[in-house]
Amino acid sequence: MSELIIKRATYQEETEMVSCFALHLKEANNSILKDDLELAQYMADTVFLPAVERKDPIIVAQWGHENNIGVLFWVIPEDQEAYAQPSAFCYGAYVLPNYRRKGVVSAMRNLGISILKERGIKYLYGNVEHDNKAALESMNKLGYELINYTMRLDVSPT
Repeated sequence: MSELIIKRATYQEETEMVSCFALHLKEANNSILKDDLELAQYMADTVFLPAVERKDPIIVAQWGHENNIGVLFWVIPEDQEAYAQPSAFCYGAYVLPNYRRKGVVSAMRNLGISILKERGIKYLYGNVEHDNKAALESMNKLGYELINYTMRLDVSPT
């Protein structure tokens, strides 16, 4: 029987996580569009790769000795003066469909929280889609509180 392994990603694993982010976009949108790939590349260049260089915690999950089955990105903003207390953001979690609802995200989140506490982080933030019941349930169990809503208006030409 295989067991769940949760660990901090190696540098090589971290730099390979962009494809995992693209998979998440594909699943969310049911297709990879040019805009999705551009967004994935933009996030890689402006958020994830700088986080790797700063050694922000990026957590991966493995099932036994299989390849990574999940990833959770934590980002510590460089401009901490903008926040009342030292803060970090969960920029995304992804678990392969066959491994969902088995506590993988919770285990990755717990390791990330331990690492962030050791680094002096006081507040953790995360964005969740309003209809992502699994993520909302998980975050509520951890004690996250809702502090605001993000609204979107499409002003593109019709």
